[in-house]
Amino acid sequence: IEAKTIWNYYKSTCIDLTGYPSATFNFQYVGVAGGTVQSLSSHLDKVYNADGVDAGVALAAEVVGEKVLVSVSLKSDVAANYHLALWVLEDDVYGYQSGASESWMHYHNNCFRAWLGEGSRSDISGVNWGEVAEKSISHKVYEIPVENDWVKDNLKVLAIISRPTTSGKYEVVNTTVCKVGDSASFNYMSKDIM
Repeated sequence: IEAKTIWNYYKSTCIDLTGYPSATFNFQYVGVAGGTVQSLSSHLDKVYNADGVDAGVALAAEVVGEKVLVSVSLKSDVAANYHLALWVLEDDVYGYQSGASESWMHYHNNCFRAWLGEGSRSDISGVNWGEVAEKSISHKVYEIPVENDWVKDNLKVLAIISRPTTSGKYEVVNTTVCKVGDSASFNYMSKDIM
């Protein structure tokens, strides 16, 4: 169900999404027929080697009862209105894989389990963080429900921060991943040291 939710979300956002596996990069489709891992990698390298990023995100996550409690810090060099997506992922999930020739091929990592959202159950894009002042750090705490049959030791949280471009579309500014029970610090090359 979760995979289909992601599929439907990107299908409505990127109209030429045609098959699994596929990926989008700033709303540009890269898939099995339409591109290669190398072309996606070169896009990522170009952004990584750019003149720095305006913001970073740090996380700490832990399971408390039947929820993942996530403490998020957003650091910004510029005043901007940010959007935050938090996705709960699980590693080592068994799922039959057609065409697998060895048993390990039926185990999957980074399986999409849950997300922080507003309103629609199918909207995986996250929530509005709000305005962050120039050269400042903002903090918030979120709770995401988890299911009993998930292996809590195999969970991690992916944070994606974005902000609107001049055209009004949201573009990813930075991401961070954190294993549940651990923390992840800011990881970006600031244009100015804060």
